[in-house]
Amino acid sequence: MRAFGRHTLTQAFQLINGDTIKTRLESSFNRIARLLESKAPDDAILDELTLASLCRFPTDRERAAASAHLAKTPDRRKAWEDLAWALLNSKEFLLRH
Repeated sequence: MRAFGRHTLTQAFQLINGDTIKTRLESSFNRIARLLESKAPDDAILDELTLASLCRFPTDRERAAASAHLAKTPDRRKAWEDLAWALLNSKEFLLRH
């Protein structure tokens, strides 16, 4: 019987570097694509992605980190994929889901 909240190494690797997550983040039909197409402001995109993954709004520190990443990454879409991936690989997400 598997203990509640325990994850296998395979599951961890799938989240960290798996094709399933990568494919979904890069999909042209996902939440990121819809938000970018709607020309939503960065704060609204960050709010929505954080609420969807962590069930809370981003902290000031997370907002600053996201803004810094967006500012230094020329491809806005890729920057948002990176940020969404980071949310899905955060300890907070992994320990809750």
